[in-house]
Amino acid sequence: MLKFLGMGSCFNPTIGYTSAFYRDKEAKRIYVFDIGGNIFERMIANNLFNGVEKVTIVITHGHSDHVGSLSDTIFYLNIALRIVPDIIYPNKSYMRGRLRDEAVHDDEYHLLAPNECQYFKIKEYRQVHNDLIEAYGYLFELDGKNIYYSGDTHRIQKEPLKMLVDGRLDYMYHEVTKYHNLAHTHIWNLKERIKPRFRHKVTCMHFDDDEVIEMAREAGFNIPKLYSKAD
Repeated sequence: MLKFLGMGSCFNPTIGYTSAFYRDKEAKRIYVFDIGGNIFERMIANNLFNGVEKVTIVITHGHSDHVGSLSDTIFYLNIALRIVPDIIYPNKSYMRGRLRDEAVHDDEYHLLAPNECQYFKIKEYRQVHNDLIEAYGYLFELDGKNIYYSGDTHRIQKEPLKMLVDGRLDYMYHEVTKYHNLAHTHIWNLKERIKPRFRHKVTCMHFDDDEVIEMAREAGFNIPKLYSKAD
């Protein structure tokens, strides 16, 4: 469903920081989920905005591997393509302040909380990640499919997990790590909470290295294929 420009954590920039997108060709809109520091280069290299007239960027939190390309992307969309993007993030004052610090004017983007978005059904979940920053996961609907995108989190949210078990969730995209810490979801925790018969609907992301990719693959979770304009 979602295509990935990168699937690495901040420890693993060579495979691109984790960023996914969905292109609605009929509406000529692209939805981008997180936009880390090396993602702008990948978007331009892959002609991501060709044929696009509307852009929605969903941000999970303010760490640079998730938001580092946001200002560059806004400038490019405004100046090169004459597109004013929609930015979705629950804490509007934080996001507006961050963009002003990077010299982005308020009129160069539309900033929306999830419940303000009229064309896109999306709900946020406050995640356990870092006590100095607000992190969110999102449950949303695209092309008639229910999708959950975790962002960075130590917690596996109960509602999306129940929807997965009940057959009401079509796709789950969840971060994973092999390191024991209180900021991310350990692979063993994901395996314990998501039984093998449901794992074909779960795609792991935000990989620290090749070892955790293999751990997730061997457990039966999906691994993203990185997008190329040749696809």
